[in-house]
Amino acid sequence: MSKRWSIVITLCFFLPLAGVGLYSLWDQDDAESKEENRTLEQKPEFSLEALFRGNWTEDFTEYYTDQFPGRETLIGAGRTFDNFLYIPLPEEDNVVFIGGDFDLGEGEGMDFSEPSPPEEKPSPEPAAASPSPEVSPSPGETSPSGEASPSPEPEPSPSPTPEPEVDLETGGYLIVGDRILHMSYASETNNRVYADMLGRFQDALPETRLISMVVPNSYPFYAPSSYTTGARDQRRMIETLYGMLDERIVAVDAFTPIAKHKDEYLYFRSDHHWTARGAYWAYTGFCEAMGYEPSDISEWETGQYDNFLGSFYAQVKNQPGSAAVSENPDICEYFIPPTVTVGTRYADGSMQNGQPIPVINTVLNGGNKYECFIGGDQPVIHFQTEAGNGQSIAVVKESYGNALIPFLLAHYEDVYVIDYRKFNYKPELPKLAIADFVADNEIDDVMLVSYPYIPNERITTDRLLLMFP
Repeated sequence: MSKRWSIVITLCFFLPLAGVGLYSLWDQDDAESKEENRTLEQKPEFSLEALFRGNWTEDFTEYYTDQFPGRETLIGAGRTFDNFLYIPLPEEDNVVFIGGDFDLGEGEGMDFSEPSPPEEKPSPEPAAASPSPEVSPSPGETSPSGEASPSPEPEPSPSPTPEPEVDLETGGYLIVGDRILHMSYASETNNRVYADMLGRFQDALPETRLISMVVPNSYPFYAPSSYTTGARDQRRMIETLYGMLDERIVAVDAFTPIAKHKDEYLYFRSDHHWTARGAYWAYTGFCEAMGYEPSDISEWETGQYDNFLGSFYAQVKNQPGSAAVSENPDICEYFIPPTVTVGTRYADGSMQNGQPIPVINTVLNGGNKYECFIGGDQPVIHFQTEAGNGQSIAVVKESYGNALIPFLLAHYEDVYVIDYRKFNYKPELPKLAIADFVADNEIDDVMLVSYPYIPNERITTDRLLLMFP
């Protein structure tokens, strides 16, 4: 190859890189990604100390990855290309199968900037309230009163269909009408690891009441029956897992009350979470297991956020069948607990330099509407109530637990919320051992809330194990 061509090839390689780099100097950073439905990293503040420790380099790499020029366009183009990879399933089921799995990630939480002095204990004040707009579920769902709306969404045909020829055991998405569902599958081996982890923790704190709540996602209630058998049978998976638990552990049956009310608006069609109403029915299962009288949410003040397209839609938009979902966006309904409550969030288990946080954020602007529940995913939150019974609970959770927390406030004077994804598994993350946290704060009950992805995926269980040594 001649020297001239070497120069041409070199320039063709480096000039685009230099152009992108120069453009980045003047490109305006985005606050959130519409394609991924999450907030984006912002430019880290430079300091020599951070540079020499390596923190600044890592933070800048994450920032530039999020703010790469044309990133949204490139993501959209990639998803358009994925159209060629989808697998159509039997037409009579009105189902589209899309391969790939859901990334649980590290959670997404709102930022609250007003600090509260660590040495002062806040005195309880009424939880934030807001006007009570009329909740109008999308067609096919039920109203907050539980009455069916005039034009119900057609249910998938329950008639038997041939077992799909595609391999569904590796996870993926089903689009059924205007609803996106995520398939998780049972792993008895991973369930055993999960159960043993809880057993070891119960041994470490024999005076603490340990509670396990494994909640179903939307899949078993809205997928055609031919796709909910075998390893995809969530009821059987949960019952099998509970059968492995130490008999001292309280196992909460959330599946049964949810199944009884599945025709209500219990799960978002475009997002992997349940709605507040779905969390409420799981909460009634918690009350039954614990011997508590459940609160009546018909007496709670309510409101909603409209036009919510969530995490599932962000994963499969531009795929065949996704248009029906975007044409019928979700609402995010919330219930404001009548219990007088003060919330404080903390960056780690030391619970120093706290910041105030509401139970329900009624003035959420943009972003992920599910963040209205306890400000999204925070490392540690402490809610103080006027329950007056001296009882306390620590809830170890991923984001499914967020919508559940408001319903627990009536039964405990102190509610601690811990997101295990914010601790231990990366060198830069703070360390936290649940046993030490429970002992330091004299906590009576500990509940681990998980949806089916957690006890069946070893990577997530391994993260939990770091908190349950």
